[in-house]
Amino acid sequence: MSDGAVHFGFFAEPPPHEAGSDLGPDNPAAARPRLAWIEVPSTGTAYLATPPGKPPEVAATPPPPNALASVLETIRYERQTYLVAIPGKGLRRNGLPLPPVAVLHVGDALRVDGGWVLHVSRFTRPHVGPPPPEWIGKPCSYCRIEFTPTTITYVCPHCETALHCESENTASDPKAGPLECARLVSECQLCHKPIVLEPRHEYVPSC
Repeated sequence: MSDGAVHFGFFAEPPPHEAGSDLGPDNPAAARPRLAWIEVPSTGTAYLATPPGKPPEVAATPPPPNALASVLETIRYERQTYLVAIPGKGLRRNGLPLPPVAVLHVGDALRVDGGWVLHVSRFTRPHVGPPPPEWIGKPCSYCRIEFTPTTITYVCPHCETALHCESENTASDPKAGPLECARLVSECQLCHKPIVLEPRHEYVPSC
């Protein structure tokens, strides 16, 4: 997988008493501020903890024992990426206790110590540019025409499947016209994830 193509993380929603709820219902500024994004490393083990009196944080080193940390790891299985957690004491998902080992899903809401709610999301950064070396000479999964070194290519950030992604200005063969495969289909041909050509968070909570 392309380095940095997929990152799990959390949108951190503070407890009501820390979210500016005292501004009053008639004040347009009473809406909660943009939620902070806490990213989980894409490789290795990480630890989710809420230090006393501080917001939740994710670190690569274990926190003190009294921090009630949960263990997190991003894993790859059958060309897909998953966030797995060994939950610490008191961690709840969507209002319910978690099993000893849990797969967290985009859109899950985790309630942690101190009243914080962490909304699980995933940030994806697709590759749009020249094809990776391993795809040169291989056929596009949609049109079956082979990629050349100058072909503008979309590479799915989830499964690494490549599709042509040319435009009128970047056509490798101007006479034949652009190969716009990634713009003609709505989902990846292999993993069936939606094709999105710009970096984005897959889920942003409305709270």
